[in-house]
Amino acid sequence: MSVQKIDLFFYAWIIVFSMAFITKIVQPTFTQIVGLLTGLSVVYYIYSNKQTNIDFALSDLENKLNSLRPVPKFFHLDSDFIKVFYNIKEFRKYNKPAYDNALIAVDNVLQIQNDIEKTNNFSFCEHNLDIANDFMIKSLNYLHSIIHKLPDNIIVRNKFQESIKTIQLLLIRHLDTIFKLCQKNKKTNIYSTPRYNRGPSHNDIYNQDYNPSFNYF
Repeated sequence: MSVQKIDLFFYAWIIVFSMAFITKIVQPTFTQIVGLLTGLSVVYYIYSNKQTNIDFALSDLENKLNSLRPVPKFFHLDSDFIKVFYNIKEFRKYNKPAYDNALIAVDNVLQIQNDIEKTNNFSFCEHNLDIANDFMIKSLNYLHSIIHKLPDNIIVRNKFQESIKTIQLLLIRHLDTIFKLCQKNKKTNIYSTPRYNRGPSHNDIYNQDYNPSFNYF
C-alpha cells in the first residue's frame, strides 16, 4: 500500500525531531547517525503497526462478507452494508426468505449504480433510478416483515429496527449518487424531485408490488 503524502510529512518530521533531540545529548557526527537510525526505527514501527491494523480490518471485512448468505456480489462497493447485514445475520433464522430477498435487493441497487458508473450509459438513467428505488422499497419491506417473527424482546427488536433505519439511510445515499450521475448527463430528462426522497410511505401506489399487508415504506 502506498504511503500518503501526509504520512510522509509526519514520518519526516519524526526523523528530523529525533536527530535534533539526540544532537543535544551526544557528539554531532555520532548524533546524526544515531538520530537517523532512531527516526527510521520509529517510522518503521508506526508504519508497520498501521499496515497491520489496515490488513486486519480488510481481512475482517472479507470474512464477514464471505459469511453472508446469500453471498452478495457488490457489497464490496460499500463496506457499511457488509457490517450492518452481518450485524443482523442472527435474525435470518426467523425469516430466511425475507432476509435473503432484502440482501439481494440491496445488492441490485449497488449493481445499478456500478453499471452506470462503469459504462457511462445514461440512456435509461431515469428508468434505472426508478428500478433502484423499487429495490430499496422491497428491501426495507422484506426486512420489516422479519420483525413479526422476532422474539418478544425489546432489546432484540430495537436492535433490528435501528438496523433497518441504517440500511434505509445507506440506500438513500446510493440513490442520491445515482440521481446526481443522471443529472450530470444533459440528455437525461431526470425529474428535479426524486420520488425516493419524498419520505417513506406505506401506500406507495407507484410501487408495482404494492400490497397493504406488506408495504411499509
